[in-house]
Amino acid sequence: MEQPISLKIENTKGKILNAVNMAGVEYNLPAFIMEGILSSVLAEIRSQAKIEMLNDFNAMIDEQNKKEKEGEE
Repeated sequence: MEQPISLKIENTKGKILNAVNMAGVEYNLPAFIMEGILSSVLAEIRSQAKIEMLNDFNAMIDEQNKKEKEGEE
């Protein structure tokens, strides 16, 4: 049985927080520096999310066009 999305989200958040805390300790960086790093990482993730959405949209359009062409034949 697949995990509910709510559990996947909470597990992912926990792993990210753990990784951030470990990196901060490993490199002895204060929270205000980690905040800037996380802000940069979030910007990169947002950019990736936009690209994924555009790819999904283009795939949907391509599929619709393919079905329309098959219907015309």
